[in-house]
Amino acid sequence: MKVLHVAAGFPSKERPYHQPFIKSQIISLQKEGVNCGIYEIKGYKSQLEYAKALIKIKKLVKTEKYDIIHAHYSYCGISAYLAMTDVPVILSLLGSDLLGRTDEEGRLTLRGKIDIRVSKFIANKVDHIIVKSEQMKSLVETRVPISIIPNGVNFEIFKTKNFAESRKNLGLNKDDFIVLFLGNSNDGIKNFKLAKSGFDVFKELKVDPRIIFKNPYGIDENSVVEYMNASDVLLLTSFYEGSPNVIKEAMACNLPIISTDVGDVKKVINGTENCFLVPYSKSEIAVKLDIIYHKGLRSNGREKIAHLDSRLIAEKIINIYESLL
Repeated sequence: MKVLHVAAGFPSKERPYHQPFIKSQIISLQKEGVNCGIYEIKGYKSQLEYAKALIKIKKLVKTEKYDIIHAHYSYCGISAYLAMTDVPVILSLLGSDLLGRTDEEGRLTLRGKIDIRVSKFIANKVDHIIVKSEQMKSLVETRVPISIIPNGVNFEIFKTKNFAESRKNLGLNKDDFIVLFLGNSNDGIKNFKLAKSGFDVFKELKVDPRIIFKNPYGIDENSVVEYMNASDVLLLTSFYEGSPNVIKEAMACNLPIISTDVGDVKKVINGTENCFLVPYSKSEIAVKLDIIYHKGLRSNGREKIAHLDSRLIAEKIINIYESLL
């Protein structure tokens, strides 16, 4: 079975943070015996790249004899569909495409409204849709088969490590209480303003100079693992998410979590020790930070997400491939 994966970017030396979950999914499929090819549409450079991709995709499928195209992201799905290759096209909607981009106040931007329309259009043109959560599925009106398959976690990479060693590797003080925010502070969707204001309220209440806020955005996967093992709690305050990978990765490292109720977070962290949902309230974030601060304990997240092992997720995707063939 040969599958061509079409995506709008992969991790690189210049952009190590760019969609590592797609690369991870492809690797997990390869380990299960799927022959995977990759075509990257560098849409972050220019939207014209999606148009240029039509000829390239068609040529690749013909010359390399691919059986299936798996497109990741709605605009990649448009390119795969318009390439007219006569092979089945699977589209994974990622979240930002179907849910739309927002500004810092949580309002849909013009680009966000366009993305939603594009996603709903292409959802009726491909052969199978994959979404990351129930919420996303509820927004897709299509007669095309649709599956809910969240991204898996590579437990060999995201794992618990020695707390003191991780702090030493990152040059962090062993006695600090570190609050971690891994989102892009300039991306309105991630709602950095709420995360920082919640932290500020908490720090003002405690009057403790050892309380530190860290936002090391743009780091590679190995550095993310180090920070997750060196930190005391992860903050996620997004206005929306599909199935945020950072939550599952933090759980694999047993890192406590405070998150807004977005995507499938409520389902994923349900019953996990020292993991909390909060409303969009800086005071509620401060309250939960205080609980974790005083407990000083890790979570039991790793055991709670055993069903999201990337190998098991790969099997579900392969079942879709086989059904189309």
